Amino acid sequence: MTPEHGEVEIEGVRHPALIFRVSTEGVPGARLGQIVTSVVLLVLGLVSIIFLVTAGPRTDVVAMVGRVVWIVGAVFFFGLLVVLVISWRTSTSVALVADGIYSKTALGQLLITWATITATGERTFGGVRYFGVRTSSPPRLSRVARLFRPMNRKVGGWDYSYALSLMNDADEFKRVVERCLQDPSERSRIG
Repeated sequence: MTPEHGEVEIEGVRHPALIFRVSTEGVPGARLGQIVTSVVLLVLGLVSIIFLVTAGPRTDVVAMVGRVVWIVGAVFFFGLLVVLVISWRTSTSVALVADGIYSKTALGQLLITWATITATGERTFGGVRYFGVRTSSPPRLSRVARLFRPMNRKVGGWDYSYALSLMNDADEFKRVVERCLQDPSERSRIG
């Protein structure tokens, strides 16, 4: 499947783009994995609530800290569950625009401008190919993505990564990104 030429809306302005769809369709066990993960998160959230409700009447510091831990646990697990469910319903795509790499996921929109990209590379993790991008400064738009940037760099070596194994025409995505980084005049031809 080839990328599609179209438009994306970034901060209320439409930009011509080369759009690459990202999907788990055709990946064996993807739906089952999502369902199992959802059930596990639901159970962990419910266990947190049960422990919170059944905690005794003690009011000392240890009991209060325990309650706070169970509240935070419940909010965390239910929050992850909500993000997972939203991601099932949200169309995920990565678009190359004249300004940079734009992505739209369940966590929000992200624009990494060409000028901030310092390095790119490919990595395989868990049998999935990823295209990593290292930047000199945080991207525009998504606060959530900015929050995870330091962890991504420490764990994966990249600030942001794109699952090439789940993207239509991943080799074309990689080729166009590298071409745009080597020759800035190529950016104006996108779309």
